[in-house]
Amino acid sequence: EFVYSVLLKLDSIKSFRLKVGYDNSDLENIGFPSVAKWVDHVVQRGVENLCLTLIASIDMKLPIRILSCRTLVTLNLFGFVVKGFSSVRLPSLKVLRFDTCTLQNNRDLVLFLDGCPILEDLDLHTLEFVSEDSLTYQECKSLSLSKLTKARMPWVSCHFPLEALYNVEELHLQINKV
Repeated sequence: EFVYSVLLKLDSIKSFRLKVGYDNSDLENIGFPSVAKWVDHVVQRGVENLCLTLIASIDMKLPIRILSCRTLVTLNLFGFVVKGFSSVRLPSLKVLRFDTCTLQNNRDLVLFLDGCPILEDLDLHTLEFVSEDSLTYQECKSLSLSKLTKARMPWVSCHFPLEALYNVEELHLQINKV
């Protein structure tokens, strides 16, 4: 409640960095609703840079309101489950970093990236998927990351449409084939 009371006093919030760690499953269950409330509040206040780190033993879903934040320029996520969304509208997002995050499937990753039309810097590190799916040829062709100049994708085991990386100047890619 203290954190929320401080956030309520601010008219605008340009940068918000939050690191939450739980070592007790009872605290995880009662603590996350507050985190979601804080994140929703900073999104409403025009946040441009958002860094969320979650260290917990249970999966916690990313607050969906983030996915329609028109002011967001940089988004760093660590430890979240990103699922349950039907669209992404991040028209100002230039930098996206997923580290140790989980998505439902490859289609969700493509849907997410498709909602970031001016993305310049992409970092997908230790990205996991709940289920395997294969993208159709049309879905692969529909993803256009024309503004993307940097892409780092180590330790990502998915079928990523590499054609979308046609414009990158700096590429770090690790392909693991089983």
